[in-house]
Amino acid sequence: MKNINDILDKYLSGETSLAEEQELKKYFASTKNIPTEMLWAKTMFAGFGEMAKDTMPVKNKKLYRRRLRIVSIISSAAVVALAFTLTMTLRPSETIYCYVNGEPVTELAVAQRQVAMISRIATSSERVILSNVETIEQVSAQSNVIDKAMKYLDLIRN
Repeated sequence: MKNINDILDKYLSGETSLAEEQELKKYFASTKNIPTEMLWAKTMFAGFGEMAKDTMPVKNKKLYRRRLRIVSIISSAAVVALAFTLTMTLRPSETIYCYVNGEPVTELAVAQRQVAMISRIATSSERVILSNVETIEQVSAQSNVIDKAMKYLDLIRN
């Protein structure tokens, strides 16, 4: 019994030889009265035995080979696509600062001039928008006065 406990400890540490593993397997398969503290090991080895019996049956080897070939072709294509993508992404290129009329601008000075021009346009557009907002607010205020006058006239008529 002590020998089996020692071999089981070695097995759990991953230090057994193939002969020792066979001895454990034979012990747990043939011994009827196993101590309760070792029942878990018997269950484990019995499960290993059942798993060894379970194999995936190959009903049609031709179909299996065809599927294996298709998977390998798709895998190869995926590797080629990944390599192409990485090559295109990681290749050295010029820095694109902005686009003008759909064309990339790679010179910093040209990009800075474009940003300055857009800033001037945005500032003038902002002024126009603000003046229009003020006009809208004035019209809205006048509309409120007209609405109040109309309500007052309705009250007087009734």
